[in-house]
Formats: sequence, C-alpha cells, structure tokens
Amino acid sequence: MSANLDQKTIVTARRNKLTFPRLLRSEWIKVFSLRSTWWLLALAIVFNLAIALGTAAGLRYIEFSGEFPPGLPVGSLSANVVESCGLVGQLLFIILAILVITNEYSSGQIRSSFIAAPRRRRVLIAKIFIVLFLCLVIFVISLGAAWAGSYLILADSTIIDLSLTSAVSLRILGGFLAEIALLGLLSFGLGCFIRSSAGSIATAVGLFMILPVVAALIRLTLTRAGELATWQQWIINLEWFLPTNAGGLVKQEVLPEGALFGPWEGLAILGAWTLFALILGFIRVAHRDA
Repeated sequence: MSANLDQKTIVTARRNKLTFPRLLRSEWIKVFSLRSTWWLLALAIVFNLAIALGTAAGLRYIEFSGEFPPGLPVGSLSANVVESCGLVGQLLFIILAILVITNEYSSGQIRSSFIAAPRRRRVLIAKIFIVLFLCLVIFVISLGAAWAGSYLILADSTIIDLSLTSAVSLRILGGFLAEIALLGLLSFGLGCFIRSSAGSIATAVGLFMILPVVAALIRLTLTRAGELATWQQWIINLEWFLPTNAGGLVKQEVLPEGALFGPWEGLAILGAWTLFALILGFIRVAHRDA
C-alpha cells in the first residue's frame, strides 16, 4: 500500500513539474494582470503615434508654407518616425522593463516565485522573454502605424525620402528595434541588481538621458579652449561609449562628426552594456535572499 502511494506521489510530481513553458505562462499572467502594464503599453503606443503624426504634419505645413526650399531633402521618413518613437515611448518602455522584476520585490511576491521555481535563473530568463515581447508589441505596432500614417500625410512631399525598402531605411528601422530591445534588457538587468523601482528608474534615466547631456556639455567646454591635450581627447571620446550614444548611431542616416564607431559597432557596444548589466543582475538574484 505504501509503495503504491509513493509511486502515485512520484507520478503526480512529474506531471506537475514546473517546466519552462509553464514558468513562462506564469510570468505572462503576473505581468499582464497588473494595470500598470496595460497603462504603460497604451500610453507608449499613443505617444509614439501622436508625436510621429504631429511631426509629419509639421513637415507638411513647412513645405506648403514655402518656408523650406522645395525639393531639398530634410531626411527620410523612417528616420523621422524612429526619432519620434524614441522619445516618450522609449522612456515608458524602460520603466515597464524595470517594473517586470521590481514590482515583485516591492510586493514580496518574488519569494513565492522562487519557492515555486528554486532555479532562479530560469525565472529571470522567462521574464526576459516577456520584456522582449513587450518591446515587440509597443514598437512594431508603433512603427508600423506611425510610418503608414506619416506616409499618408507626406505622400507627395518633395522634402522627405519616402522609401521604405532602401538599405538605409531598413537599417534604421531594424536597428532601432534592436536598440530598444537592448535598452529594455539593460534596464531589466538594473532592476534585478537594484531591486527598487524608484532606484532602478532613477539610475536608468541618469545613465540613458542625463549622463549623455553632461558628457555633451563637457565636450563643448573642452573644445572651446582650442587645442586639446591627450587626456582631454580621451574624455571627449568616452562620450561615444555611453549606452544611448553608442546604440543610437544605428538609427542615424549620416554618422555625426567625430563618431568613433559605425552603426553596428555602436550597437555592439550597447550589447556589451546590456550583457554586463544582466550578468550583475543574475549574480545578485542568485546569491542574495529575496
């Protein structure tokens, strides 16, 4: 009798084993059961569309008003759409990627997650899949709708390159999606390491938005002094190693003057930042109490 019970227990345990698909489904339920997820998704898409269509309308007005010489190109439609979607939408996605992990720490639910799945790295990998899915939802929808809407507004424009299939346009659109995905994973890594929503968001904003501005001010200050010493040139060059400066090169039609890398090299540097943040986050989660 006892042997039969033990055998039934083993069979039941095997059936109820928390496989990775089940773990991924549980993470999906946790993320999409939060109102903040739906709000941030909706706001990111709405802001992306509003800014992109508003920019297209502004360009149309400038062309019709005669304030811009006809036939003189001001860039491609893809570059304008990407820049529009990289403003507020990027910030909201970064916040969302951080909340995927820090919400559980703030509520204490992370303890239940790690009890159900003691192999903590599997939990984090499942969350990474969720972050990548959120990126696709926000920016594939945004880019597609924004590009189509902007094209309708600027259909017969002579100052915008409306090509979608050119090598530059494809590089800008595809590179932007890769950049956003890497920034989201970098932010997720910061959330794993810091564990606090406020602290992680503040760190991400400082690293992605404030530090590049500070670096630009330092560069302007140093270049005004005339000829640069070697150490001053090194400080200026460090600006290109910042995550958003390096990763942002992939969405530029023409590389800025003084850029140290090409588009894909810059994206690789952003990838190195992301990998470093994820390694630190995984180590902290694996070796520290929840």
